[in-house]
Amino acid sequence: MARPDEHDNRDERDERASLLVIDDEESVAVTMGAILEMEGYQVAITTTGAEALRRLREQTFDVVLTDLRLDDTDGLSIVAELRKIQPDAVAIMLTGYASMESAIKALREGAYDYLIKPCDVDELRVVVARGIERRHLGLQLRAYVAELEAANRTINELNFDLQRRIDEATAQLQQRMHELARANTEIESLYRDAQAHVAQLEELDRLKSRFLSMASHELKTPLTSISGLAQVLARRMVRRLQEGWPDEDDWLTEQRANLERLELLNSQTARLGRLIDELLDVSRIESGKLEFHWQDVDPGQLVHEVVDRLQLTTSKHHIEVDL
Repeated sequence: MARPDEHDNRDERDERASLLVIDDEESVAVTMGAILEMEGYQVAITTTGAEALRRLREQTFDVVLTDLRLDDTDGLSIVAELRKIQPDAVAIMLTGYASMESAIKALREGAYDYLIKPCDVDELRVVVARGIERRHLGLQLRAYVAELEAANRTINELNFDLQRRIDEATAQLQQRMHELARANTEIESLYRDAQAHVAQLEELDRLKSRFLSMASHELKTPLTSISGLAQVLARRMVRRLQEGWPDEDDWLTEQRANLERLELLNSQTARLGRLIDELLDVSRIESGKLEFHWQDVDPGQLVHEVVDRLQLTTSKHHIEVDL
């Protein structure tokens, strides 16, 4: 026998649960209904299967207690229809036969439990309370499943959106990588061009240094010739001023020699001017402003100029150069 506080707790938990009792023996149905109403449940009773099905289509019940054998149908058919109309409702089978076979068959058809008539009142209370608890757990489970399905849909949507963003980011990253690859290729090409340009500049600088070295040497030669001729002329003029001219023939001979020296001096001066022009040409080459002009050259005159220049240099060493 349950204690009063246990009844109070159960009443608070199962308050106003709705029950349907189906039994073709009206007295049995009324008695069971009265007992269950005393437990605080809302109870409806019916004595036929047809009336029971009508009530099931019109009203929602937490627990349905049905007799195995009815005048117009059987309890197994009621349970089968209950599974279709109200799948969350709990079915309890009532049978007057203590047959294991009938109990197993009822459970297979979807009944939660079964009671053997005449029912023990305490057993009736316990089985109905467990049935209501099963109903509540089933509803909670259905709610949890619905929440899980909703959460799963949300997760799928988030995953889809995340995958879309990942795909977009991946595409952008690949595009950036292609752009960087192209930029790297361009940089490598520019670097190679710059290296070639630097090599050209280094070669030009080397040629310029070489040319300046040669030009310096070449400038010294005509300057030496000019200086030597000027000194010779100066000494002769001083000596003649001091000694005087012996006769006219000597004077003419001396003047002819001086004339030749002046011509050679003029030639070396012109050569010095050409060297200076060549130096200016180097400057024009570096600035890209050099212009070429073609002109005729007399090879014989060029040879005479070379011999004259050599004579000035070799005469100091008593070496004669002649054509």
